Amino acid sequence: MPPLVTIAIPCYNASQWIAASVQSALDQTWPEKEIIVADDGSTDGTLDVLRKFGGAIRVERAAHGGANRVRNLLLKAARGEWIQYLDADDYLRNEKIARQFEEAGSAENADVIYSPVLIENWQDGHPLPLTPAPLDSSADIYTQLLRWELPQTSGALWRRQTLEAAGGWDEDPAQLCDEHDCYFRALKGGARFVFAPTPNGVYRIWSEETRSYANQRPVIFSRTALCEALRDWLEARSEWSAQHRDALGQCFLEMARKLASEDLKFARRYHAARKRDIRLAGPAAPLAYRVAYRTLGFGGAETLARSLR
Repeated sequence: MPPLVTIAIPCYNASQWIAASVQSALDQTWPEKEIIVADDGSTDGTLDVLRKFGGAIRVERAAHGGANRVRNLLLKAARGEWIQYLDADDYLRNEKIARQFEEAGSAENADVIYSPVLIENWQDGHPLPLTPAPLDSSADIYTQLLRWELPQTSGALWRRQTLEAAGGWDEDPAQLCDEHDCYFRALKGGARFVFAPTPNGVYRIWSEETRSYANQRPVIFSRTALCEALRDWLEARSEWSAQHRDALGQCFLEMARKLASEDLKFARRYHAARKRDIRLAGPAAPLAYRVAYRTLGFGGAETLARSLR
């Protein structure tokens, strides 16, 4: 018999999107599924929308406490052997779960099945064509994590026991790299990650006022700390490689450049502290930027880049 999958949807003031998210869960072709929505103390019309689905879904309610708190509530409420998390403003293509199980082969040999997500950017109130997020499956799982290529919430299927063993979702408000923190803790616990190539989870980017987009500096600090912790863990296991060093160096450059777009003085300090590890490669270092960096240094290259924007 196919395993039961819990499709777990946390939501907060999501009346604009929640119906489409829930409907995409109900429309999954995977036959054994339950849909649980956890409302994080919404004050808009979210609950009114959810009531229209009647007994097709379960609704859990909680006082407002943050996304990871309700994700953990969903983890406790789930009956499924596997969990598909789905943020309230995202959605799944109909065959998402079925295709992942099919492409992973035997689910008995997997603890996390993951795929690229499709990104739906919005402009002037309208969605742009879907684009797949980059994910180089030829690199090892640690390089994928350092490159920040492991997928956003909708891209993964979690074995429930694996996520429980990893400690669930970190409810500390300072933790702004939710999925990647879970991935790291699962990897440290020996979880088996299996790649399924077809993207069928859709990550909708409709506003820059979301939790991560509105707090770039804390997000950068959180990401930097996680990547440095991964480096330290791999070094302790004698598994730190040249590929990992390159990925970390590209990450540091990307973070320094993001900081420079807001505060060049602070970005220079960030860059100086990690200069030895910086790698002039990857999407953050096109050819013209590499030339400017080598000629003018980081601060000069960023000043030039700013003047050309």
